[in-house]
Amino acid sequence: MPSIGIRELKAHASEIVRQVREKGAVYEVTVRGEVAARLVPTEASRPLSREAIEGWLREMDGLADEIGRLVDDGKAADEIMREERAEA
Repeated sequence: MPSIGIRELKAHASEIVRQVREKGAVYEVTVRGEVAARLVPTEASRPLSREAIEGWLREMDGLADEIGRLVDDGKAADEIMREERAEA
């Protein structure tokens, strides 16, 4: 993924945004050599499909079940966290 300095972005903003919009280009914007932002086309951030969301929720349910089996002592999560912090 190409990077572009903030000064170059200011100087060529119209062209850079056109490339992002029309060609799907993605740029990392740097300030003093460090990445500060990312320019991405709006299609990349469109809402997930219903099927994708349902799949993700199934995965999270499975993970919750797995965690529940590992910590099946009847304690609430906040109580477990307090105990862990007290031991640290």
